[in-house]
Amino acid sequence: MAGNKTKPERYYYILPEEFKLFLKTAYSFSRTQGILWDITASAGLRISEALSLSVESFDFKDNCILVRTLKRKEHPLIPVYVSPSLMFSVKEYIAWKKLKAGNFLFHITRQAAWRKFKKICELAGLSKLYSPHALRHLHGMVVSELTQGDLVAIAKRLRHVQPMTAWRYVHLQRVLEEKIAKEVDKLRPA
Repeated sequence: MAGNKTKPERYYYILPEEFKLFLKTAYSFSRTQGILWDITASAGLRISEALSLSVESFDFKDNCILVRTLKRKEHPLIPVYVSPSLMFSVKEYIAWKKLKAGNFLFHITRQAAWRKFKKICELAGLSKLYSPHALRHLHGMVVSELTQGDLVAIAKRLRHVQPMTAWRYVHLQRVLEEKIAKEVDKLRPA
């Protein structure tokens, strides 16, 4: 994984209950931050993918986001299906911002997005070790659990070129298994 190699593996992903708190705090911080991080997590986007979304990126009929994957040479548009409720929120956001065809949804740099993410984590009482990529890893974990670790399905959903890249999401399940074991152990009599 790129980034800080000294950070414990636990902080490469955000847990579902932490994500709920994070997202609630993000929407309280600002509607724009709420929708940015909601889309990022719901579609498993990289920051560069989220920040390059335009009005045309959303197919409201099919409930999908057309994501330009900048990690590939030809930069193909790949449909990523999301919930109708998220698409409704996006449609409301576009109307609220009075965005037109050709407009980007977010006018923020990657560095500014990182700073806002860290600020929201701080306000939510979450670890400062999280990065925005933790939302993508949360998405990968959800896909891994739903597909029972199907590397091809995970890679396809997260737009990885090589299925083996998706192995990290299967590996992260073990951390959750250990957490479950510890919680169950607390139920045992002392």
